Amino acid sequence: MDRTDEYPAQYWAYDDKFSVAGDRSTAPVRPYHTTPRRESSAGWLLVTALVLLVGFAFAALAFIWTTAGQEVDGVLLADAKGFGAHGLADQATTLLSFVGNIRLLAVLFGVILLVGALCRRPWAAVAGICVVLASVAGRVLKTIITRPDFDVMDSTLHNSFPSGHVAAAAALLFALMLALPGWARWLIALPGAVGVSVVAVATMVAGWHRFSDAIGGVLLAGALCCLAAAFLHAVGLVPRPKVR
Repeated sequence: MDRTDEYPAQYWAYDDKFSVAGDRSTAPVRPYHTTPRRESSAGWLLVTALVLLVGFAFAALAFIWTTAGQEVDGVLLADAKGFGAHGLADQATTLLSFVGNIRLLAVLFGVILLVGALCRRPWAAVAGICVVLASVAGRVLKTIITRPDFDVMDSTLHNSFPSGHVAAAAALLFALMLALPGWARWLIALPGAVGVSVVAVATMVAGWHRFSDAIGGVLLAGALCCLAAAFLHAVGLVPRPKVR
């Protein structure tokens, strides 16, 4: 049976160096898939984004709108501030001042764009920067989400969920991962996660944020990153892996 009967013509790639006397019908062929694989990737990314958004809502519900959640947040915050009493509060504040520095953020944006250009993923780098900006803009949620009074000791009605600093740190990591090819992302995933964790702990040691705020910041940045990646795959703005 002719190979073209098994697969549509557009799914076959020919290699001229294996052709016999220029007869392409005898050349070994291999199928490659374009749109189906791209749509599948976008679909899974959308599902992942939805899961992260559900996790974001659940964290807000569990830690803000329940007595037990506020108590857990209060205990963890008190323990973290205890480390600040040993001289770490000033160091934490200094670290957070770098995270919120506009000039440093602009430099990091330039690095992400450069990495994207070198890796031939410029649109992925642009999408990553949009993720960072959207994560920072997500601080408007603090004015929307309310914190009820459950008479929890040392708890206030001021809502700080989610943390803008942690969201920005996580979004910067995700933006760089978007700009990099798949094999290189693992090289920065672990050290990047450690860096985001350090920023999260610093916000608590400085007394700026609760534990739930840090969790919310990471979940928000992750959801936005997945949405951006899904868009890139859906419209074909990321290079397709080479067929070997």
